Amino acid sequence: MNQTITLNGKVLPIEREMTIAEFLSQQGISPNEKGIAVAINEAVINRQAWERVRIKANDSVEIVRATQGG
Repeated sequence: MNQTITLNGKVLPIEREMTIAEFLSQQGISPNEKGIAVAINEAVINRQAWERVRIKANDSVEIVRATQGG
């Protein structure tokens, strides 16, 4: 059975349930990088919970990076 999540509005297959930290690493993003926010199903997840909170099939995930500009 194919499992998917929605990541920043795009459907993405996932092989298994994983923590936010694992998922970020899989996406090439260091979980320690500053300026990153993660929401699952419209709820912002506190950075201290990234090692515990799991991303599951059918979740809607938003990853936002703060950028400087002017």
